[in-house]
Amino acid sequence: MQIELDQQLLGIESKPVVADGKPMTLRSAMVNATMTESPKESSSGEDKFKRFCLADRIQRAVGALDLDAADVKMIRERVGILYFPAVVGPVWLMLDAAAAAGVAGIKAKKKIKPKSAALE
Repeated sequence: MQIELDQQLLGIESKPVVADGKPMTLRSAMVNATMTESPKESSSGEDKFKRFCLADRIQRAVGALDLDAADVKMIRERVGILYFPAVVGPVWLMLDAAAAAGVAGIKAKKKIKPKSAALE
């Protein structure tokens, strides 16, 4: 699914979510979530490397990035573990909107004619 990475995170009052004095973007939240390890976690080297590779793809992408369902699942899990609701909410809503748009696009493209109509 295509994810537009430079969207600003907006809080409940439709004001930008700010971190370190700057408005947070979906890109920054996703990169930080995949690169940060909670003190309570004990991830394997392989998991850490997968997260690093995903963060690198996100950081290097220009504009939008195509992510598969496994990547989105990992991002949602990481954001949920590491952030407060003020960040989790906007990020998950943006990822859900991208998923819904992708599904709608797939359904719109896959119009299949019934076999009987194709034979006529």
